[in-house]
Amino acid sequence: MLMRYVMTGAGQVPRQVHVREWGAVGKPLLVLVHWTPLSGRMFEALGPVLAGLGWRVMAPDLPGYGRSEARAADWGMEDWAAALVEVIGDHGPAVVLGGHLGAAVATEMALGWPGRVRALILDGCPFLTEGLRAALAGMAAEMAGAGRPSGDGIERLAYDRAAGVLREYGVPTEPERVWPVMTEYLQTDFVSSGPVLAAYDIGARLAAVSHPVLLLGADGDSLAASLDGARAILPGAVWHRFSGADPVHFPERVDEFLAPVRQFLEEL
Repeated sequence: MLMRYVMTGAGQVPRQVHVREWGAVGKPLLVLVHWTPLSGRMFEALGPVLAGLGWRVMAPDLPGYGRSEARAADWGMEDWAAALVEVIGDHGPAVVLGGHLGAAVATEMALGWPGRVRALILDGCPFLTEGLRAALAGMAAEMAGAGRPSGDGIERLAYDRAAGVLREYGVPTEPERVWPVMTEYLQTDFVSSGPVLAAYDIGARLAAVSHPVLLLGADGDSLAASLDGARAILPGAVWHRFSGADPVHFPERVDEFLAPVRQFLEEL
């Protein structure tokens, strides 16, 4: 695995984006866009396997997550997409795989830069209920009002929120699973992207997608019902539903996650 930084100018302000890479330059490109508040580290079991199948794989940390620079306060979904298009550079067109908020970023990459994207793999499209949209929209104000925790409060809050993220994704909350997510959450400096997601209507955006699409979902994920919504908008898309939690979060289930992905890639 190679780790490096790419300087991007997305959002009019330069941002350094941290990228993990596997595979040889010149191979067809596959970009993995992480779920939040995680980072590209979540793909460290999947990346080398995909590289072994003949792909050059990039797993960037979205600005504001992982080892990338913080994002601007007025950031939007299209800014994340623009940053990742700059990360791709001249190496595309790319197949882009994204989950949850990452699925929205992947969608914006395809719509804003259609020639730079070859196909999409969307793992849990973020269709939001009105209640969840309101809760996400209020996250920034809630955190600003509470103030940044200090002392032991930081670790406690980060641990509790990391455990909550895993429960949302259907993943058990044993300490050995929570600690890595807690580390990722601490690196966000408690800046929530909830308001960005709340302002985004993925249903309207999906309707404009013309690329080949693989839709994924998992029964144990909080967005399990979104698979049916996405299929209704994109009736020509290939789809697959996993039982239990999404295997992308379990290194020991990498082959299970890879099965529908590999078949889709082979048929492009």
